[in-house]
Amino acid sequence: VGPAVELKATFTPPAGATTAPHKCSKADFAAVYEAAVPAPGAVRAALKNLRACHDAGAINDADFDRYQSALVAKL
Repeated sequence: VGPAVELKATFTPPAGATTAPHKCSKADFAAVYEAAVPAPGAVRAALKNLRACHDAGAINDADFDRYQSALVAKL
């Protein structure tokens, strides 16, 4: 019997593929847009994350529009 060979599986996503950020639930965005006076940086970060979630397909168009409107209203 020859030496043991260890095989490791690696996954490389296709070019142009995006992975969904971890925080794409309504509660993640509501925490910002329901705050009385959220920090502008927190609103901008939430908007950036919202876009990433939408681009990755984790948020549908209707929810994206609703969350975006609520966040922009806090700027």
